[in-house]
Amino acid sequence: MPNFNFSIDLHCHPNYKPFARAHRKDGKPPDAQVVSPSSKSSLWHYNPPSITDKLANYFLGVTKFRQHNLTAAMYGRLFVLVAGMGCVEKYFFKNKLGTGSITDLVDDFAAEFDTPRINTIEAMADYWADFQREMKFIEDGNEATDAGTNVVKIDGHWITYRLAKNFANLQANIEQNETEKAPPAVCGKSSRPS
Repeated sequence: MPNFNFSIDLHCHPNYKPFARAHRKDGKPPDAQVVSPSSKSSLWHYNPPSITDKLANYFLGVTKFRQHNLTAAMYGRLFVLVAGMGCVEKYFFKNKLGTGSITDLVDDFAAEFDTPRINTIEAMADYWADFQREMKFIEDGNEATDAGTNVVKIDGHWITYRLAKNFANLQANIEQNETEKAPPAVCGKSSRPS
């Protein structure tokens, strides 16, 4: 039995904020995922908390930094991720505060999704279509989609991620032990149409 020195995350959402940032205009489909770690619409975008972020988190319970991204996963030797898929339900944003511009600012402060994604979610009538767009967004950055192109250099290391189709595929990826492995998983009832 090989001795693997890595961790597994059974439920995470490295896709929420990058997918939200890919929505640039109200009512329009999201842009494709940007592979560059410097882009906010990349699963690799690394935004470690500043001292202000840490203090706000500790004293106010407000988290203003990405809690999960593929670069942080690499730093933590987290090489198997079960990425929770599915849209945040629209009633998270359509609440007692209403749906105006001021409300969008409050919602964006809480979720950091930006106004176009918040408005898309508020107006959503079809969670399935949104789920399919989110899945395509993740698949577009997958190494298997475009081998050699969807590879990034982080701290001198070339790395990518692969979506596993089944356990045997995941096992083969683990044995190669060279990339992030992110088998997709539907996130329970949160993606069910209302």
